[in-house]
Amino acid sequence: MAKIQKDMQVILKSIQQGTPSKLTNKENQLQAQTNCERDVGRHFTTIKIRKSWDDAEAYCRVMGGHLATFKNKEEFDLITGEIDPSERYWLGINDRAKENNFVSVDFGKKVTFFEWGLAEPNNAAKDAGLDEDCVELKDLKMNDSECTGENFFICQN
Repeated sequence: MAKIQKDMQVILKSIQQGTPSKLTNKENQLQAQTNCERDVGRHFTTIKIRKSWDDAEAYCRVMGGHLATFKNKEEFDLITGEIDPSERYWLGINDRAKENNFVSVDFGKKVTFFEWGLAEPNNAAKDAGLDEDCVELKDLKMNDSECTGENFFICQN
């Protein structure tokens, strides 16, 4: 397991240095070894490794994509029908630039489809001096959350 973690650090470092985002054979083998991915549709892959939102986005970029953003209810239902409802998963949506202006990480454009949980988004951590700027799936609904928490995540290619 330590070798896998070391190899993942090499992959993430290569992202930071601007190397190509396509996976090498070694990186493909590493992914197979971790046995943590599951294709759940034509464009989406769930990753069962816990990472912060930024680290999850970096991991998806190594795979040639970004954190997932859903175009419509059909895509949303496809994914939520396949994932563990008791887990949390990062999505490629945030409002870091402007509060309540949720944009997609891949194009920076305003997101048009949401399936928010009850009373969300609520930026609930604001009273504690924290911001909930990143969107996760929690109980199979969208929730704004602090970006530093470690969740599973969904990549889109």
